Amino acid sequence: MSARRWSWMLLAGGSVLGVAALVWQMEREHVAQDVPGVVQLSVPAGAMPRTLPLADGSRVMLAPGSSVTSHGVFGAGSRELTLQGEAIFTVSPGSAPFVVHTEGARIEDVSTAFLVRALPGSPASGSVPRTIVTVTEGAVLVRAGRFSATLTEGHGLLLDRDGGHTELGTTAAMGSVAWLGGALLFNDEPMPSAVERLQRWTGFRIVLDSSLMSSRLSTAIEGETPSGMLQQVARVLHARAVDRGDHWELRPAS
Repeated sequence: MSARRWSWMLLAGGSVLGVAALVWQMEREHVAQDVPGVVQLSVPAGAMPRTLPLADGSRVMLAPGSSVTSHGVFGAGSRELTLQGEAIFTVSPGSAPFVVHTEGARIEDVSTAFLVRALPGSPASGSVPRTIVTVTEGAVLVRAGRFSATLTEGHGLLLDRDGGHTELGTTAAMGSVAWLGGALLFNDEPMPSAVERLQRWTGFRIVLDSSLMSSRLSTAIEGETPSGMLQQVARVLHARAVDRGDHWELRPAS
């Protein structure tokens, strides 16, 4: 699907949410603290994505288990947000730059619509926080460590906080925004990263067996319940998804 097609889907927020409603059978309310001039918005894990307006006319579509907060007052003089999780931003023109911060990366709007996904690091595996940025319309200026680049429509980057970066091909870049159409795509994704995403989208705590830590996940999930998502992942991995009541386990089949 073309980048322009994704841009059209992004603008058609009502239609996107209609598709998402077919995937998620129950909608939970987002959490918003209504402080004048201050942005504090979140969507709980396991909920459906929500499109939320900002004071400057911009919009943010938050994925499950994600939140945005402003750096002080958000408005004409300052438009800076910190993201935890994953979101797609559609930015209105303004006198102040529109900037999104993650741990280790800074993404500045240059008249655009774009996705940002913050990937937390793991002390256990030695991985550092990383950020995925995909541009669906226009361009953004990306900074991480000493690295900076202008990213244009249809392109994506995987960055770490030290400035290490990998370009995403068009298929991978556009696949990162597939949840706009109700699909969650994994393309050769390391399982610790895939589990972090699955926890946000299902609302479940997931324990990954150590034997599966080095596995990588490639699958497209569409139209599944949260438990069905885990069962599909287990089938792809030739593993088992076990409901333990307060958490789920992904473990070898035998």
